[in-house]
Amino acid sequence: SGCFELKYRMYKYNDGLAKALEAPPEPEPTKKKVTDKKNKKGHESEVSELMIGNFAVSPALGVIPPDSSAFISVSITPDGNAVFDENLGIYFEDQNDAAPTGISFKLEAESCIPGIVADLDNPESDSIFEEQQIVPRLDAFRKLGHFYSREDRCFSFGLALSGRKQQERLRLTNPNKVPATVNV
Repeated sequence: SGCFELKYRMYKYNDGLAKALEAPPEPEPTKKKVTDKKNKKGHESEVSELMIGNFAVSPALGVIPPDSSAFISVSITPDGNAVFDENLGIYFEDQNDAAPTGISFKLEAESCIPGIVADLDNPESDSIFEEQQIVPRLDAFRKLGHFYSREDRCFSFGLALSGRKQQERLRLTNPNKVPATVNV
C-alpha cells in the first residue's frame, strides 16, 4: 500500500539488468484478451511475455497502481526427462537504493515421463523375469520348465499338462518418478 505507482520489469537475471533495460522483453508484446474484473468485460490489451529457458513469465513488465497488486503468471513447457533451473530478475523503477540490480529468485522444475522397463535387449529387463530362468535360445531348453529366451524374445511355460492351470509372475518396474498405467 503506497502513494505512488510502481513500474516493474522481469528479466533474465544471469544476462544482467543493463541488457534488460536496453531492449523490450522478447518476444514483442502480443495481444491477449484480458478480463476486467470490475466490469466483467473482455478487452484487447497488450501483454508482454518473457521467455527464460522453458519458462514463460507474463506480463514481463507493467505498472502497479497505488493500493493495488499485480499477478504474474509463470508457466513451463517441459521437454523430456530433465531438470530446468533459471534465475528470474524483477527490477522496480525508482527503487534503486533497495535493490540496484533488481531482485533475483530461482525458477525450478523437473519434468518426468511415465514408463516401464520394457527394452528386452537391455540387461535391466532381467528384472521382468526375476523368478524364471533366462536362456540364450529356445532350442535346448524347450521341454524344461519356465524360462525366457533372449534371442527368440519368447517366454515359455515348457511342457504343460492338459487341464491344469499354470501360472507365472512377471515383474513390471516403473523406474521413473511419475505413475505409469499399463493396459494388458
